[in-house]
Amino acid sequence: VARATSIVPISDPVLVDHAPAIVVGRVVGTLQNESHRPQTLWVVSVVEVLKGQVDASPIVVRELGGDTADGRRLTIYGQPRFASYEKVLLFLRPRADGTWGIEQYLQGAFHVVWLGRRHTAAVRDLSEVEVVRSGRHRGTPRVRDFEGFTDWIRDRVAGVPSPREYMFRPDTH
Repeated sequence: VARATSIVPISDPVLVDHAPAIVVGRVVGTLQNESHRPQTLWVVSVVEVLKGQVDASPIVVRELGGDTADGRRLTIYGQPRFASYEKVLLFLRPRADGTWGIEQYLQGAFHVVWLGRRHTAAVRDLSEVEVVRSGRHRGTPRVRDFEGFTDWIRDRVAGVPSPREYMFRPDTH
């Protein structure tokens, strides 16, 4: 039985370029899974579309892992989990059934959290994940300033070169 998920981080430019849609949203809750497939169905109210065509709000974000209709459960370590009314930044891919999937699985799911009085940050929950990094990422981890990151995303989607620095070290702010 596997008890961890490993990822090799992809860069923000690659994530933005590969995701067909990027939204800022608020999690409304979950839907009951009526399927034999173990999945979680998150209902997300779209606050802003940063990239792509997202016509409806709310949308349903479907991920592998969770309960089946008959009560079986599949646990995937690192599976994005959200709280009701939580603000999120999601990189999405449309599914054939009209739901959305998270691009690059957990790498495309960011929680918007307050860090001190001055910063909201876009952070991934990597607590159940083994991150495989090269030797160049040492020291205090940097996080993404939410406003700076979303401004950078808007610029990149528009094809505007952006020198914005949206990463910061939480211990310095």
